[in-house]
Amino acid sequence: MDMDTCVHAFVRQTPTDDYVIIINARLSDQAQREAFQHEMWHIENHDFEKSDVQAIEYEAHKHDKEERGFRP
Repeated sequence: MDMDTCVHAFVRQTPTDDYVIIINARLSDQAQREAFQHEMWHIENHDFEKSDVQAIEYEAHKHDKEERGFRP
């Protein structure tokens, strides 16, 4: 889906507890893969059961950096 480039992707949980990941078509292939992995982290980390969005995104972005080899 074409979106503003500040939005890379998002995931939604369906009423049947499935997940739909929407990825920005304007991103490069590599950025789309990274966006997909980021959204999968949210699913695998059970982020839909949490309420602190800031903490959720902090942990997800920290994980993204670690996966790409950036260590604090």
